[in-house]
Amino acid sequence: HGYKDIDTARNYSPHAPGTSEPLQGQTDFASWAVTDSKIGFTGPGSHTADKIELSIQQSLEALGVDSVNIMYLHSPDRQTPLDETCRAMAAACKAGKFKNWGLSNFRPDEVETVMEICMNEKLIPPAVYQGQYNVVARLAEDELVPILRRHNLSYYSFSPGASGIFSDKWRKGQGRWGDHPIGKLYSSFYHKDEIFESAQKVQKLASEHGISGHAVALRWVMHHSILDGSKGDAMIIG
Repeated sequence: HGYKDIDTARNYSPHAPGTSEPLQGQTDFASWAVTDSKIGFTGPGSHTADKIELSIQQSLEALGVDSVNIMYLHSPDRQTPLDETCRAMAAACKAGKFKNWGLSNFRPDEVETVMEICMNEKLIPPAVYQGQYNVVARLAEDELVPILRRHNLSYYSFSPGASGIFSDKWRKGQGRWGDHPIGKLYSSFYHKDEIFESAQKVQKLASEHGISGHAVALRWVMHHSILDGSKGDAMIIG
């Protein structure tokens, strides 16, 4: 289909953490794809300088490459001082371990703090923010996106299809991952009567036009959302 960007992580996949990078490394992806990955996150204390260095080394070895395109902080570590974390990421970026670094799942005020640290210490700043954004989950429009625009960070939307809620695969009380913690988390986002009712309306209208409800959700993000391709914004499908 022409896609050449792969988004992975040390923690992927949810059912078998740590397996996605080695499996990808067994393929010929390096000859045709651009890959982004994320620092391993196991809870508070994951973003000390030594753990960041180790995670980057593990990712590159598993993938079988010398560098990746973007390396994200997968989730905020609120135990480790942010200045230590920023220095470690900027140093690795300067060393050529990745082209850019990014933030994922950080609060708006944490993004501001990271950018302030990088500016004050003249560090290479993050260039991308990855967060959940779709036709249902739109809180990012209020505070986060204006901050990203002010600091020239691109916004990559994950779960643009609202975790598949607009497809015909979801039923009330059932989720993509069953009892898995991530499944329960997403269920808490989307298992609401008004969302199910809206999704069913979208599915019905979509079928009248020969497309799926899921396609409608993706098209909304692509054509009607706050994302702006001229600012480097993108959406992560699949």
